[in-house]
Amino acid sequence: MFWSGVRQVLRPTLPGLLPRTWSPASVTSRNVRGFSAVFTRDTLPRVGVSPSNSKAIPVSVTTTRLPKGQPLAATPVVARCYVSQDIQPNIQIGSLSKDDTRRIVSVTWSDGKRREYPFPWLLDNCLCSDCYHVESQGRLLPFDQLDITAHPESVESINGGDTLRVSWNRRHHSDFDSHWLRSVKFDQKPPDDVALTTPTLWGAEITESLPRFEFRDVVSDDQALFDFLKAFYEFGIVKIEKTPAEPRQIPIIAKRIGPMRETSFGLLQPLKKGGNQVEELDPDRALSYTTKALQLHTDMSCLYETTYMAFFHCIKSSNCKGGDSIYADGFRAAEMLRREDPDAFQMLTTNQQEFRLVGAEPHVGDFDHRCFHFPIKLDHFGRLKAVHYSTHARTTAMFMPVDDVQPMYNALQVFAKLLESPENAYYVKLQGGEMIVVNNHRVLHGRTPFKDSGERHLELGYVDWDHVTSRMRVLQRKLSDDKM
Repeated sequence: MFWSGVRQVLRPTLPGLLPRTWSPASVTSRNVRGFSAVFTRDTLPRVGVSPSNSKAIPVSVTTTRLPKGQPLAATPVVARCYVSQDIQPNIQIGSLSKDDTRRIVSVTWSDGKRREYPFPWLLDNCLCSDCYHVESQGRLLPFDQLDITAHPESVESINGGDTLRVSWNRRHHSDFDSHWLRSVKFDQKPPDDVALTTPTLWGAEITESLPRFEFRDVVSDDQALFDFLKAFYEFGIVKIEKTPAEPRQIPIIAKRIGPMRETSFGLLQPLKKGGNQVEELDPDRALSYTTKALQLHTDMSCLYETTYMAFFHCIKSSNCKGGDSIYADGFRAAEMLRREDPDAFQMLTTNQQEFRLVGAEPHVGDFDHRCFHFPIKLDHFGRLKAVHYSTHARTTAMFMPVDDVQPMYNALQVFAKLLESPENAYYVKLQGGEMIVVNNHRVLHGRTPFKDSGERHLELGYVDWDHVTSRMRVLQRKLSDDKM
């Protein structure tokens, strides 16, 4: 019962790092990166970490018996998974100082490295049982009750320099693992192996280097799924081969990642002549339901939250000439534009356009979606975040000074020519059983016209951004644990 209770508290804190059933013996043989925890119950485990190297940290467990009935608030409760990019062996806190004027605590380590931590940040990140909920790893104290003017009475290093203790009063202490604290930098983005993946830009040469995976591997093997998601995140386009050439295969692979995103076209959209054929609806109500060409575009720019991971599954290819799929890396074209025509790049990153989609589908009836987006969207660091581009969905609205209209058209056309250029556009005629998965925030897609044979049939479905990155982090922890 005792270890069962400990397990329930620890597992939410270290998903994938601790076995489902463990005892003191199994814990002492495990290696966990940067974990520090102190629990308070009548009998509690103390998990202490003393890094011996930056890759594996031996974990030891001891138990301490508290006086019966001692209130939990009187003793700090610490439980957090500290994943540090700056853990170094045998580095402890060397000296401390507290500056009440600047309202900071300065920590100097034994190797001379120094960091500063503001008072309100230290209090806001306190892990005591009154401030922090161990199981959900979230704060408990309402922010309007946080005393952002508080001054600590004292600061000290304990546990041989492995812990910083900030005492706010006699009963309230905040303990911080010094090795995790050392990794905190206020002047840069926190480390995140998934979110910091650098995109690999590509052009028409992707024909030779397109990442490829087999359907059965991705749906059955976690390592293959992780490799698939990692390649998708890096390139924005991946091919899945040997997929059964029959409808409703996308949900099978999508459920390995997260819930599918439903749009006005449904959970799955049939890309074929007539679409969802219903007698009372026009079979040509959507351009994708015709045999006409589709210019390069991103999907659903008419929505505030545009779709992200797009699955194009070919069930049957057209035997006639045409019907080739086209893909282009919008990030590569945008970077070329930034370099070759800075004025055009500035125009497309600072002026929004309106996109609209109207239609009707059996399960939702009539719809009319409209939204404004920057054709090229940057994050606050100036890095590319998304491309929103669709000539057929762009409305007539142009909310800009009349003298800027001509420069806007100039910029759009320069960008369009870059996207459509032979060095950037990748053409492929998908065959039955092939699936292309693209990052709809980055990779544009289209198709060439084809004869009215009624044969070409693809299905389209989506999974949102957050489910992709979440699954990557979960798999990363799980696979790392399996290798220990």
